[in-house]
Amino acid sequence: MMECIVYESNTGFTKQYAEMLSEAVGLPALPMVQAVSKIPRGTEIFFLGWVCGGKITGLPVAEKRFIVEAVAAVGIVYPHPDVTAELLKLNKLSCPLFYLQGGVEPKKLGYFKRKILSMIAQNLERQENKTAAVWDLADTLRIGGSYVSQANLEPVISWVKENEVKEELSV
Repeated sequence: MMECIVYESNTGFTKQYAEMLSEAVGLPALPMVQAVSKIPRGTEIFFLGWVCGGKITGLPVAEKRFIVEAVAAVGIVYPHPDVTAELLKLNKLSCPLFYLQGGVEPKKLGYFKRKILSMIAQNLERQENKTAAVWDLADTLRIGGSYVSQANLEPVISWVKENEVKEELSV
């Protein structure tokens, strides 16, 4: 039975989702840095981490210390089944994976990461047949913005509640 929500956040979007999930399902949420000292090894958790270069940050540490029942990856791009499939493959996950669109806060990033985001925005703007979503993403990469919402989190909340009930019934 899951006992905690553990998360790794860089600019705060993953933390927002973790706190919203905690409130919705009644499990405590701890950042990874606290979880490693406060939660016993082998504890069943739900993990949230931000995406960088296709990798879910903090996931390898979580998998070594805890039993990761499911994962939510928080990234910049619009949710799409191909994104989830790629993250499953790159992170070698066998548990359920949810993808949540987070946001960008350039002021909280270092020079190198800001430069990379600016280059990605330029590449997006050069695409032919750009959609409103592509323009929106390019703007977000440059000036920042948040896509965090309770509605995005609903499938995760439903999964956690459903699995908690199943586990209680099987005990």
